Amino acid sequence: MITFMQRMRTTNWLNVTVGGLAISVGVWAFCTLHFQWWEAARMGLILFPLAASVTAVGLWQEKKKKFGVMYRARKFLIPVIVVASFIVGFYYFSNFHALIYSRAGVYNSLDVGLGAVALIVGLYLAYKTGSWFMCIFAIFMVVYMYLGPMLPGPLRHLGYTPRAIVSALTASLDRGVFGSLWVMLISYVSMLCIFSGLFIHYGGAEVIAIAVRRLIKRSPGLAPEGCVAGSALMGMVSGTPPAIITALAPVFLPIMDKVRIPRTRSAAILAVGAAGGNIMPPIMGAAAFLMVVFLGKSYLYISSHAFPVALIFFLTVAFATWLIYARSIETKQASTPAIEEAVVAINWERLVGQSVVIVGGIVVLVALLVLGFAIPYATRFMVLVVMGMGLVSYLFYNRKQGLIAGLKEFGQRTVKGWIAGGRSLGSIMMMIFPLTVIIVAMGITGLSIKLTNALVMLGADNLLFVAVMTALLCLLFGCAVSTVGVYMIVGVLLAPALVKLGIPPFCAHMFVFYYAILSNLTPPVAVSSVVAASVAECSFVKVCGNAITIGLPLFIFPFMFILYPNILLFDDPMSAVLILLLLAVAFFGFAYAFYGGGRLPKRVLFGCLGMGILLHTFVGLWFGIVLAVAMVMIMLIPWYRQRRQAA
Repeated sequence: MITFMQRMRTTNWLNVTVGGLAISVGVWAFCTLHFQWWEAARMGLILFPLAASVTAVGLWQEKKKKFGVMYRARKFLIPVIVVASFIVGFYYFSNFHALIYSRAGVYNSLDVGLGAVALIVGLYLAYKTGSWFMCIFAIFMVVYMYLGPMLPGPLRHLGYTPRAIVSALTASLDRGVFGSLWVMLISYVSMLCIFSGLFIHYGGAEVIAIAVRRLIKRSPGLAPEGCVAGSALMGMVSGTPPAIITALAPVFLPIMDKVRIPRTRSAAILAVGAAGGNIMPPIMGAAAFLMVVFLGKSYLYISSHAFPVALIFFLTVAFATWLIYARSIETKQASTPAIEEAVVAINWERLVGQSVVIVGGIVVLVALLVLGFAIPYATRFMVLVVMGMGLVSYLFYNRKQGLIAGLKEFGQRTVKGWIAGGRSLGSIMMMIFPLTVIIVAMGITGLSIKLTNALVMLGADNLLFVAVMTALLCLLFGCAVSTVGVYMIVGVLLAPALVKLGIPPFCAHMFVFYYAILSNLTPPVAVSSVVAASVAECSFVKVCGNAITIGLPLFIFPFMFILYPNILLFDDPMSAVLILLLLAVAFFGFAYAFYGGGRLPKRVLFGCLGMGILLHTFVGLWFGIVLAVAMVMIMLIPWYRQRRQAA
C-alpha cells in the first residue's frame, strides 16, 4: 500500500486522474438514477469514500519539508484513511435497507463502530482542507450532546450516550451526516461542479478574458471595472471565488500593473469581485438551487428576483474601484498610461465556438428549469449538451487535421474538466461534513430552536439587533468554508430568527446568503483574500484590509432586504424599480464618501445624503427622490464645468 501511494505521489497526473475521475464517475452514475430519496441516499454513500480519497491524495501531494514525526506518520495515515473510508462506504451501501428499516434505532456494534470511523475520517479531512473552525465547532457540539444533563439553564437537555451520539450522526442514514443534507449537496451541486470544470477547460474563461482585455485596451482607465465585470461574468457560471481568481488573475493583474495600480489593491479588487460572483444569476454559486429546496419557490422566481440587487452590488463595486483608480492617478499626477501588448493572433472561429458552447449550456439549463424540469435532471442534461456541443466544435476546429485530432482534443479537455469538477466536489463534500454534524446535533438537542428564540429574546423583538447579530454569526460561520456550505448552515439555523420577526422567508435567506458571501473577505481566514494574495504574491494582511475597505458599503447592502423587502419580492413593480434606483444612487454616494478624492466636507455631504436616501421610508418617498436628485446634480457639476472649459 505504501509503495503504491509513493508511486502515485511521484506520478502527479496519475493520482489526480484516479482521484478526480473516481469521484466524477461516481457522480455521473448517481445522476443517471431516478431521484427517489432512498436511491439518492444510497448512491451518496459511495461518494463518501471517493471524496475522502480525493482529499487524502491531495494531502499526500502537499509540498512540505520531509522531516519530523508528523510527516512520517502521514505516510502511514493517508493509506489507512483511504481504506477505512471505502470500508465504511461499501458497508453502509450494502446494509442500506437494513439500516433504514429492520435495524433503525437498534444498530449493532459494527454499525456504530464504522460510524465512529466515518466521523473521525470526515472531521480530520475537513480540518486538513481548511475548515478548522467548523471542525472545532462540530467537536464542541458532540461534547454538548454528551454533557447535556450537566449544563445549566436553557442549554440543558436529556443527553446522549456515546453510542447514541455516533448512531444519530452516522448510522442513522435518514438524518445523520449521510442524510438529507448530504443528498441535497450531491443532487443539486455535483453537476454544477462538473460544469464549472468543463467551462474552464472548454475555454469559457479564455472567452471572458479576451473580451474584457480588448475593452481595457481601448480604454485603459476601465481596467479595474473590467476586472469587476469579468468576475461577474465568471460568477454567472462558476460561483467559487478561488476558481474565479485563479482564472482571471493571470489576465488582469499584469494589466493593472501597467496602469499603475498597486498589487495589493488590484488583488483586493479581484478578491471582492470574485466573492461577489456567487450572487450572479443564473447559478448564484448553487445557492439558487438550494433556495428552491429551502423555500419551495421556483428557480425562475429566485433567479429573476435576485438579479436586480446583484446588478446594484456589482455597479457599486465598479464605481468604488473607478474612484480608487482615479484617486491613485490623481495622487501620482500622471495621465492614464496606454496599454501596449504584443500582437496575439486570435482564432475567431474557435473563440465564437467556445462562446456558443458555454452560452448554449446555460440557455439549456435555464430553459429546462423554466419549463418545470427537476434541477438534478436539468443540470445533468446541461452537462450532456455542453459535452455534445464541445465534441462537434472540436471536430470542426480540427477538420483539417482529421477526425483523430478532433477526438483527441475533445477527450483531453473533457477529462481535465471532469477531473477539475470532481476535485472541487470532493473538497466541498469534506467541508460540508462538519456542517452536517453541527446541524444534526443542534436539531436533535433542540439547540437550533433555542438559538432562534434566544436571538429574538435578546433583541426584545428589536429587528435591527437581531439582524446585526445574525450578520455577525454569518461572518463567523464563514471561516474557511465554501459559500455553499455557509449558506446551508445559516439558512437552517439563522434565517428562522428573521422569519420569526416578520421578515419574508426569501428576504431572510437572501440576507444571510449575502453575508455568507461577504465572509470571504473578513478575517481571520478571508478565503478570497488568501487566494488573491497568493496569486498576486503580496501581503495577505494588506490585501484583506484593502478588500474590506473596497467592500465596506456592501456590508450595509443586505440590510436593505429587511428595510425594503419589495426590492426582492416585487409585489409592487413600479415602487420596487424606483427604490432600486434610489438605492443605487445612495450606494454610489457611500462609495464616493469612502473613496472619493474630493475635499472632506464634500465626502461627508455625500455620506449624509446617501444615509438620508436609505432612510427615506421614515420621511417619505419624495424626500428620498429629492436627495437623490441633489446628489446626482452635485456629481455632475464638476464634469459640466470641465466640458465648458474644454469647449
